[in-house]
Amino acid sequence: MFAVLTVQKRMAHGVLGRLRLFSRPAPPASHMVQEGNISYLSICAQMDKRHPLDWMDITRLAAWAPAGLLLPDGFSPPDDCSYRPVDDSPFQRLLCCRACHRSLQEADLSPSKLQICLVDHSGQFGKVALSLIRYASTVKVYTPQPDLFEEVARLSIKQYGAPLVVSDDPGCVSGCPVVLNPWGMPVPVSKEAVVFSTRPLKGLQSLCLSEYTAAVGGEAGRLCPGGIDPTQFAAALYASGRLRDPVEVSSCLSGDERLDFLSVASFIRRAYDVLNAKETDEFRRKH
Repeated sequence: MFAVLTVQKRMAHGVLGRLRLFSRPAPPASHMVQEGNISYLSICAQMDKRHPLDWMDITRLAAWAPAGLLLPDGFSPPDDCSYRPVDDSPFQRLLCCRACHRSLQEADLSPSKLQICLVDHSGQFGKVALSLIRYASTVKVYTPQPDLFEEVARLSIKQYGAPLVVSDDPGCVSGCPVVLNPWGMPVPVSKEAVVFSTRPLKGLQSLCLSEYTAAVGGEAGRLCPGGIDPTQFAAALYASGRLRDPVEVSSCLSGDERLDFLSVASFIRRAYDVLNAKETDEFRRKH
């Protein structure tokens, strides 16, 4: 279970209202919210100019929600506060994979000359590797543990008649215009590549995407509390196994710029053209 903080700012309305602001606000209180498949602990707190939020009481109440606490936009606890945020990394990995799929659909490239590399140290994304075969004639998997992909490689031949190129050599990533890296592992990539990651990767000259936002609809979108980021709310539901509505990825971050997937697709097409031209030139030099 996770918790959501709601903040009410006390305002002075009339003489009585101004006098009331001299008194301390009511202490933070909590109650369960349950509607449909969605449930969470709601923590309500009051504040005004004289009385800041009581973070000690807020974190004490949030301790009943071990999955973490969601904060409204613009609020952050003091450094000495034992605040536990919701872990959004599983949801970001999901959005990372969906962002790659959506961008490839928008790019609409010929699979015959496209190479895609999946970076996966855990073997968790075997199904994702198989799903990439529809977009590319060559799907590579870089993993320090190739044995984790033995069964997936067999399924690739059996179901699609196409092999997965599984390697523990990080050099296999170089030369691929599209790199899907849901764990955010540091890998060597071509400077022209488009990298879908879950965190910014230092030292890359390529386009590195992260911090995905979701278009949250259905029950989750309707019940998302005011002031709470819908992507974070969906991440909390996903982590607790309560996200039932389909979620579409809507944007991603590259540096300080937020991009839509038509823009990302144009970068993929450019990388595809440049790297294929390099490969053709190299072939001509050798022959």
